Amino acid sequence: MKLAELAKRLNSQNAPGLGLPPLLLITDAGRLPDPAGAAERLPSGSAVLLRDYELAGREALARELAEVARRCGLKLLIAGDAALAIRVGAAGVHFPEARASEARRWRHRRHWLITVAAHSRAALHHAAMCGADAALLSPVFATASHPERRPLGPEGFNLLATRPASYAGGRPESPPSSPSRARSRRRRNCFRYRKPRRQRFVRPIERRCRSPVPATRAPHRVRRCR
Repeated sequence: MKLAELAKRLNSQNAPGLGLPPLLLITDAGRLPDPAGAAERLPSGSAVLLRDYELAGREALARELAEVARRCGLKLLIAGDAALAIRVGAAGVHFPEARASEARRWRHRRHWLITVAAHSRAALHHAAMCGADAALLSPVFATASHPERRPLGPEGFNLLATRPASYAGGRPESPPSSPSRARSRRRRNCFRYRKPRRQRFVRPIERRCRSPVPATRAPHRVRRCR
């Protein structure tokens, strides 16, 4: 079984209804010079996160990635710029941990996928309170982009992943555990999404009586309405 197929199965079991992508490609101008070419090789249903905040031609790259996403059946997320996401027709937006509260402003766009970055349990809780669909929990393994951060490791990730989350940052030094053990851990620790129940409002039925009932009369002597 390929990685994308395993991830899609885990998402369908642990976060049904959210449409989370099985794979997420994060752009990096320094290490990924051709993000559009890499995006074309992703399986359908995956996502591309445009994160290069200071890139000079960021909007042009966003439009190029949006065209690739439409052609290949991918989801494009724009980091930190909801206005740019609207202009290029992206599928959602991503916010860094310090700007997680901005997710509330865009919950009215029901078809968007809104993600935030998180590096701790408190950040995950804050992301949930802000209404984010998923959190990018990182770094799980040692990464060159954030060498100052201590990696969580697989066990640390499982302990913190109590909401829909994806890992980012680094790669494992040793082969992962068996699929059955990984599946059991995710089933035990991942949050199961449930749609909020609809509030039912009961409107009282008003009946007109020829003679109003006095307020001081006992309930068992109320006149019958015709």
